[in-house]
Formats: sequence, structure tokens, C-alpha cells
Amino acid sequence: VGYFIEQQGNAAFIGAFAYDTTGAPIWYVSSGTVLPTGAGYQLQAPLNSYTGGSPFGARPPVNTPTPVSAGSLAANLARAGLTLQLSTGRGIVPSFYNW
Repeated sequence: VGYFIEQQGNAAFIGAFAYDTTGAPIWYVSSGTVLPTGAGYQLQAPLNSYTGGSPFGARPPVNTPTPVSAGSLAANLARAGLTLQLSTGRGIVPSFYNW
């Protein structure tokens, strides 16, 4: 599993790549407005999943993935760090690497 987190001003994009139970790749994407809170910042936005797209080298792209609702995502950035909360109740604490 890997995560991409981008923010410009108060707009944020969070993407995650993972694998489903059959081993097929799946992407999760959420974007929305980051709002200040008493403890830091928060993003609450719909979460969509995408599967079945074309490989990067396909010319022209053969398949266009269709978004499927995967619930919602709440991202909280506080002094203690970042936590991601899915609508399923699962909480995720990503690890950060300085490349």
C-alpha cells in the first residue's frame, strides 16, 4: 500500500494504491477542501475506487476506469501527525519517508 498526499492552499488530494482480495491493483482517490480545526487541519471528502484502467504504455488508452464510491475519508493533520479515517471505521497512520 502506498499513499500520495498533495496540498496547495486549502485544496488537497489523497491517493492510495493497494491490491484487492484477488491481487488485482486498485486505486483510491479523495479530494476536497482542507479546513483549520483547533488541533490542526482536517479534510473530509468522498472516497472513490478505480480499477481496470490501461497500463501506462498503452497507446491510445484502451480502458477508462470508472469511479466507484468507496465511502468517505477524513484526514486529520495535527501536531502529533497525520491520521486517515475511513467510513468503514478503519483508521490508518501513514509512515513518512524523506527521500
